[in-house]
Amino acid sequence: RVLARALEDTTLTEGQRDAVRVGLTGTSRFVGVQGYAGTGKTFMVESLRRYAEKAGYELIGLAPSGRAVEALKEAIPAAQTMQSWLMQIRQGGDPGGEGRGRKILVVDEAGMIAATEMRDLLSHAHRSGFARVILVGDVKQLDAVSAGQPFAQLQRAGMPTALMTDIQRQRDEAGREAVLHAIRGEVKAAMARIGEVAETGNRAEIAAHVADRWLALDAKSRAETGIAVLTNAARQSVNEVIRTTLKLEGHLGAEDRSLLALKPAGLTRAAAGDARSYSTGDILLPLSTSRQHGVEKGDLYVVLQTDLRANTVTVEDVRQGRALTLPLRQDAKLAASLVLYVPEERNFAMGERVRFTIADKDRNIVNGTRGVIQAIGDDSITVSVSGRDPVMLPLASVTARGLDHSYASTVHDFQGSTVNRIIVGLSSVEQLATQKSFYVAISRMREEALLVTDDAAALAKRIEANTGDRPTALESWLKAERERLEKQKAEAPSPPEKASPPNWTERQRDVEGQKAGLDQDRSDRAADYAKLFSLPIERTDAEVAQTLKAFEERQKQKTIEGPIR
Repeated sequence: RVLARALEDTTLTEGQRDAVRVGLTGTSRFVGVQGYAGTGKTFMVESLRRYAEKAGYELIGLAPSGRAVEALKEAIPAAQTMQSWLMQIRQGGDPGGEGRGRKILVVDEAGMIAATEMRDLLSHAHRSGFARVILVGDVKQLDAVSAGQPFAQLQRAGMPTALMTDIQRQRDEAGREAVLHAIRGEVKAAMARIGEVAETGNRAEIAAHVADRWLALDAKSRAETGIAVLTNAARQSVNEVIRTTLKLEGHLGAEDRSLLALKPAGLTRAAAGDARSYSTGDILLPLSTSRQHGVEKGDLYVVLQTDLRANTVTVEDVRQGRALTLPLRQDAKLAASLVLYVPEERNFAMGERVRFTIADKDRNIVNGTRGVIQAIGDDSITVSVSGRDPVMLPLASVTARGLDHSYASTVHDFQGSTVNRIIVGLSSVEQLATQKSFYVAISRMREEALLVTDDAAALAKRIEANTGDRPTALESWLKAERERLEKQKAEAPSPPEKASPPNWTERQRDVEGQKAGLDQDRSDRAADYAKLFSLPIERTDAEVAQTLKAFEERQKQKTIEGPIR
């Protein structure tokens, strides 16, 4: 009650107040905050931290990507990546320190966390006695690259969850309407309300058009405008066009410095334990030391050959020149610690906008940190990073070899960020063009979004037909089992007909009449549910508000009742 009264005197929205209440009251160890993009989740977490600290609790922030960590640091300065936290756990460590009964874990972008990672995190939190774990995210946005949708599953299982629907990021009504339509999968309506849709008529010209529209801006506008595409190939194409023009304009140094960079392969834990995932010339970076197998944390190893039958990988230590054979099948812990990179040549120049793709704990660099190249020497490179001293790195270091150009980003990498303007490049035939990726892309903007595509109508049709939801393993099994039983039933021989008893026709008529009544009753109830929860493309703002209000009231009731036992 004290917290409720204190929250009433704040500028927090109703959804933000509900989130703080759910986060700091009740008895459940695990709670959630389901918040649409731009509803002020970071500001909510900042308020939650202040109230928690007044009550004697400390907040620890975690997020699945470097970009999300940077955003979370606005509310929890000591935030870190989920990967670094889980790596400590898997290496036998016990992160969190003393007094965990007075500590709360806040996990941002929880929808991007895979099932195995969520399991490891929640299990550790339970065993270690953390006071609470607050999962903050949006099931409508992009999921983890690896398997599973644990955040959505936890909500469906009855985890107490606050709902934040008051969109504030967009500064005009048209922008907010575009995002709301995107949430509901109404792509044509969303396209009609974003700033501009530009059609190139040719898929091959999308990258160049995206780059040209960004280059047409002045220096200040360029800094406030993000570029989002779906694939790394598209990202590299846009970056190359931009780099060429910036050189001509004199904004980049005239001479390029070539670097044998490391491109993350992004293996799942299962793939990392399979020798088929590795090719000769690939680079391995262990995240932990294994004295048994002779690998050292932070050293680089070149793949020499693989043995698919034994499931082993033979590598050479770059620093010492030793050959080692790594048994992936026999040592799952070793396999899980290996990060695979593919070497590729990249050119950099003075004034280049770059991002780090390999974390460096010693230099306080997380994956996704962005900066500008200040100097390139024969043996070193210096990168200026906002809010801190410049970082000087040996060119041969793992961290330097993880540098990449950062003019354009993938939509997946952009999730969790905000910019004044966003330029989005989407092909009408791209498999990754889904309701989730479209929603994430256009919701990054405060002021306006520009969509560049080859065919807007075809793109809208593709996105509306593809939600982006991936079935869980259990859902896939249930579907296959249903199909098997239906097939088995269809192939079974029909039973012999039995003679009808006396007055059979009249009795059958009565039974069919009763069944018709039950079917009509079910249809009426289904219509009521459909009316409450369905989201047709054409509807008034009042109807939209009423639907969201009904959903929000239902969510609040679930929050009060807690998990269903």
